[in-house]
Amino acid sequence: MSAPVRFGPYELARRLGAGGMAETFLAVRRGPAGFEQQVCVKRILPAFEADPQFVAQFMEEARLAARLRHANITQVVDFGEVDGSHYLALELVDGMDLRTLLRRQRDQGSRLDVDLVAHVGVELANALDFAHTPGRGREAVVHRDISPSNVLCSRAGEVYLTDFGIARVLGTKRRTESGVVRGKVPYMAAEYARHGIFDARSDLFSLGVLLYESLTGQRPFEGVTDLDTLQRIQGGAFTPIQALRPDAPESLASIVEHLLHPDPEQRFQTAGALLEALSSVSPPPTVSRHLGEVVRGLSESLSQSLHLSFPSRTGAVPVEPAPAYPEVAPADSFERTRTANPTPATPPVSSADTSHLWKATDPSRVSQPGAAPPGWQTTDPTHVSQHDRPSPLGHPVASAPAAPKAPLAQTRLMTESAPGSLPDISIADVASPVAASSPPPKPRRGVVMAIVMFGFLAFVVASAAAYVLVHLYRTGAL
Repeated sequence: MSAPVRFGPYELARRLGAGGMAETFLAVRRGPAGFEQQVCVKRILPAFEADPQFVAQFMEEARLAARLRHANITQVVDFGEVDGSHYLALELVDGMDLRTLLRRQRDQGSRLDVDLVAHVGVELANALDFAHTPGRGREAVVHRDISPSNVLCSRAGEVYLTDFGIARVLGTKRRTESGVVRGKVPYMAAEYARHGIFDARSDLFSLGVLLYESLTGQRPFEGVTDLDTLQRIQGGAFTPIQALRPDAPESLASIVEHLLHPDPEQRFQTAGALLEALSSVSPPPTVSRHLGEVVRGLSESLSQSLHLSFPSRTGAVPVEPAPAYPEVAPADSFERTRTANPTPATPPVSSADTSHLWKATDPSRVSQPGAAPPGWQTTDPTHVSQHDRPSPLGHPVASAPAAPKAPLAQTRLMTESAPGSLPDISIADVASPVAASSPPPKPRRGVVMAIVMFGFLAFVVASAAAYVLVHLYRTGAL
């Protein structure tokens, strides 16, 4: 938005992002004597304001989160309704979410220090210990969506658990309605994914996946599809941490792997028990300062000078630059491929040649045996040139002009200074004389159409079967 918009007691300075059912804004609340407070306003999207069930869920989130007053949980500042629009004002954290932090470190070829991972584990275990334990005037609550995007790390080295949007009170509804489960599949406990049953140990499983990913840079049960991931979670098989991160202390690796057991009875039973175990790997007192330095360094490497994280899955991160693609040089009229013939004639190399590029070919010319000079052989005319394929940038690549009566254009490796770097292969040794003299017959149009229709029907049947299997798996029928 170009200018602040008045929204009840707040000025919405700019939109931070939008999720599936809510949007978030950087907002300012002003008062007498220059009072000013920046908050994150989370507002239901207009399309969902007419859904009583979703509005009730949003209000339940506000009620539960407002009672969780803890140093490692983002605080609810305000809750209300403006012109029929329900909103939640939350504490604004100056920093970034853990997902962004891990991704940017991975892009730089590094991983989170072991001490920092232990620090994150201790802080989140403290938050869960508080949430899972009933207190004065509040119920015990399970989060049900522990993941890196819901963990905020500030520039001061603080760690916050946020987004209690699908949290539930322990002991009230222990099974989801209609077999529907919510949360992120890679972090979902086996008993929750299969039966819709959750408790404090389910949150601890998700925390184990988060810590495993923070240590190794990959998730323990990542599969090709959600169904594959769920099957891996049920099996409980993963690569040991020390095989991927040898510098991780054995005690810390053992604690994290203990959290990943598919049987909840085999995990830590409470967050308090996890805290006791983590006391053996307690990080040094300076670890918060170290984490703050990492967050500030990664923030300053972004295109903006300040990035504000907020309790939402839609992090305000800058637009990453588009990946650079190598330029493709058009082929010369008589480019050829050198083969393993003895004493090949080495063509002159221009100073403008680039040692790491291959020049493409033009398939429009007809092979003429004997037209190539000594030391060179023509390619198989059935091969297709790269000029017939679309450019990765979506722009056509101009083909080299076809010269009349010219031999078939070929490719030449544009490096003459490193002989032997690639094996010499003679196409004449492997190409069939019949294939070189006449192209293969074209299939009839009817046969091609039949093959296409059969492939399409097979795809539809396979997709329907996969959908049925996933539905039966999630509803517990399998």
